[in-house]
Amino acid sequence: MSCKISQYGAKAILVEFDNEISVTVNLKIVSLYRALHASKAPNISSIIPAYNSLVIKYWIAPKIDQESTIIKTIIDSGQSSTIDTFDTIEIPVCYSPELGLDLNNICKTKGLTVEQVIKTHTAAEYHVYMLGFTPGFPYLGGLDKSLSMPRKKDPRISIPKGSVAIVNEQTGIYPSSSPGGWQIIGRTPVELFQAGSKPMINIGDKVKFYAISQEEFDNYSPSLHPDLSLKTQ
Repeated sequence: MSCKISQYGAKAILVEFDNEISVTVNLKIVSLYRALHASKAPNISSIIPAYNSLVIKYWIAPKIDQESTIIKTIIDSGQSSTIDTFDTIEIPVCYSPELGLDLNNICKTKGLTVEQVIKTHTAAEYHVYMLGFTPGFPYLGGLDKSLSMPRKKDPRISIPKGSVAIVNEQTGIYPSSSPGGWQIIGRTPVELFQAGSKPMINIGDKVKFYAISQEEFDNYSPSLHPDLSLKTQ
């Protein structure tokens, strides 16, 4: 697997692996991300992982040759070759047409029933490739091709918090109300992100969805679900 390291502005370095979206490549990014965090290098201000790349930001302009050597040493030494632990997070979703704003249109376009969409969407285990475009928004890969839908031509000005959406072969969850062009199929009552706290879902995790009724959604209480994540070795 190839790795390219280059200057990325005055105070950042870009690390790129193979130009493809795959779990194998992304796990290399996740592993390097964790290894760099564990190193607690004082000059690193933040680390931003994506599908197949990683941006490392520094407080003081880094020396590219020196930092490249450090990064390659971490990769070559095996410190970033494996993931020791990850979380599988189970997320409840109400797939009612009232909350799944695009559900009926998706069914019509795909020639599927609501039950078929729910069955397909909840059958998969999704890999968390990255977090963006709003804090805590997880980009989840592994959506069945039968549900693949393009972005909406006219994005919504405001998508309700907790909306579960699909686009192309990805699914995601809006952790807060925001504009967006993904196709909405349901909504979760779970609080995914709070300012100042670690997101519930993080890169490298796995996500499973399960269906709940409108009544269960309306009466959902976090106290009844103290731990949604299942630690997996």
